[in-house]
Amino acid sequence: MTNDYEKKKKSMTNDYEEIKKSIGYYPGNLYLFTGDECEKMEQIDKEERFEKGHKGIYDKSSGNIHIVPREGYKKENELLNKINKKRGAIISKLKGAIIDKLKNEGFTLDEGKGKNGGAGQLKFEKYIQVNNENSEYLLCFERLYHHKNEIHCILGKFQFYKVNKGSFVNKGTEQGQMDCCYPCGYKDGKQKMNSKGNIVKNSDFSKSVFEINDKDVGDIIEEFIAFIKED
Repeated sequence: MTNDYEKKKKSMTNDYEEIKKSIGYYPGNLYLFTGDECEKMEQIDKEERFEKGHKGIYDKSSGNIHIVPREGYKKENELLNKINKKRGAIISKLKGAIIDKLKNEGFTLDEGKGKNGGAGQLKFEKYIQVNNENSEYLLCFERLYHHKNEIHCILGKFQFYKVNKGSFVNKGTEQGQMDCCYPCGYKDGKQKMNSKGNIVKNSDFSKSVFEINDKDVGDIIEEFIAFIKED
């Protein structure tokens, strides 16, 4: 795991001008959505990522951008515990839904980036994954979108991905370039398809990830399965 992370860090840059030149966007703001409003959060950025040992923000090898909370953020453990709890509840019900509604169509459940998430502050980037022969479908607990010349992130808003097998959602045709698949705007229901046919869609579900109850879990699963079946 450590060697993989060290290798991954080498493909990342936090040079904002280099990122803008490569992908056409600057890394933007990070927000926390708790159900009432979006609170702007302090995120790891610029030189501080080097100081903390988390070189990053733009991964040139995959075309992905990472906008995550600053290390030591006061609500870190509280938020991670809530995400893990909600994620576990969704996985439990999704297993039955896959059997009932998708198994005969060749779909399988891959729990995706799990309880521990990635290394460093990338541990906030969790998802659940469903696969078939041609595509991977992700249910994510954060929402990335672009507005004007920046890409922003809302932690606590659901988002769905459809990624063709063998590709990365945003990876361009040239090394270091991005074929942006993030929707233009944060509003529910917005979606975008890039030139590879990958899709990122903002869930229509209006509640915060952190506030969902048992009924809400069923509702978000129904919406996710409908998104999968649209393909």
